[in-house]
Amino acid sequence: MSFLTVLGLFCGVAYVGRDVIAASVTRVVDEIWEKPISVQNPQASSAERGRGAERAFDGSVRSWASEGPANGGVDYLEAGFGVPFRLTYVVITSVASGSDQDPAKERRPVKVEIVAIRSDGAQASLTVELSDSVSGPQSFYFGADQTSAVKLRILESAGPEGGHVSVADVQFAGRR
Repeated sequence: MSFLTVLGLFCGVAYVGRDVIAASVTRVVDEIWEKPISVQNPQASSAERGRGAERAFDGSVRSWASEGPANGGVDYLEAGFGVPFRLTYVVITSVASGSDQDPAKERRPVKVEIVAIRSDGAQASLTVELSDSVSGPQSFYFGADQTSAVKLRILESAGPEGGHVSVADVQFAGRR
């Protein structure tokens, strides 16, 4: 084959796969430049006394817990941020090891909708499933520009019937 034929084939393949190539380049840039992003305004649908939303974002073994029995699709955590950024990863730890959590009485999230909210109100969402076999943090790539808040809606939880849902820790990574 001649050089021009090979070059033409290469350009044709690159043109057809341009969206995949662009997404791959963006992901590589995300991986290189991401940094931890601090939560400025933690909120929750409800909270058991002494176990407010801030506990899910403080990086400790303490955990947030809903006030009443788990209510799929209604229970949520929300994190507000001071300056919009490109959200790259959400890291969720569902089981806490702190003394304030009693696994025999609490439910853990198994299906969560992550909703990235832009400063103009536009939203993007990703539904993830948390694995039973992983006791530590679980990371999920998102890739949402101009994120000013993130809401984690707990769609399904597992554990004792009538128990409240609990989340040990949520962390965010991104780039500004």
